[in-house]
Amino acid sequence: MRMTRGGVLTGVVRVRGIESAAGLAVLASDGLGERLATRVTTDGTYRFAGLAPGRFELAVALEDDVPVRRLDGAMIPATDVVVVEGTTVHLDLTYDAPTRVVVEGVVRFGDVSTYGIGIALVEADDRAAANLDARMIRSSLRGAKITPSGAYRIEPAAAGSFVLKVSIPTSSGTTSILRPCTIGVGHNVVDVIEPCGAIVGRRSGTRMRMVQARGERADGTVVLVDARCDPATGEFTMPLVPAGAYTLLADARTDPIDVVAGERVVAPNP
Repeated sequence: MRMTRGGVLTGVVRVRGIESAAGLAVLASDGLGERLATRVTTDGTYRFAGLAPGRFELAVALEDDVPVRRLDGAMIPATDVVVVEGTTVHLDLTYDAPTRVVVEGVVRFGDVSTYGIGIALVEADDRAAANLDARMIRSSLRGAKITPSGAYRIEPAAAGSFVLKVSIPTSSGTTSILRPCTIGVGHNVVDVIEPCGAIVGRRSGTRMRMVQARGERADGTVVLVDARCDPATGEFTMPLVPAGAYTLLADARTDPIDVVAGERVVAPNP
């Protein structure tokens, strides 16, 4: 493919699914393994000059992919065009952006470290997964690591209705939040920032030696806090409870209890 004299190929790249053509490139292949690439300007125009006469296949790609696409033998062309010596050919192209879905945000439980926190995105109708602790979900598409600053990023395969599950281990059990969310194509931000208090109490005679606090919010979010009772005294501590209203459950007994951020609440003692 020669870049002296020859013909000119120019046009406009129209985009769908993204705001502008910035970051795109047009590739031209003569079908014999030789390829050229030119950057698409911010207004969507592209231009090749000095093309040898002949037929060219054209494709639009992300500019970051161009080094690979120029060497790779497989290229899915958008269209083809014939270039004639000494002439200018105008040809407009269309680029359909991939339907990428990204969910990211920040997770904070009071002022505790993010170490050990698990987060996962579960399909809203996946009942089996909804019963799993978020730390037990290992899907590469639905699970994510949380950075020391509390940031996370998940890329599900498609948009839809999900439950964001966040779990953190405590000294006596687990605190979990199940937040329903509708995720659309593109960038979605879902923060989980929870000011926390604590619940302490005593449940002598509790057969299962476990106490659970369950809270349900107006937006459908469910908070579950589990704690083990001391086998000798029946005392328990829930050190990390997001602020809100709860029902404390132990065996068949239930007690309403309100938790205020930064405060320790003493549960009713039967």
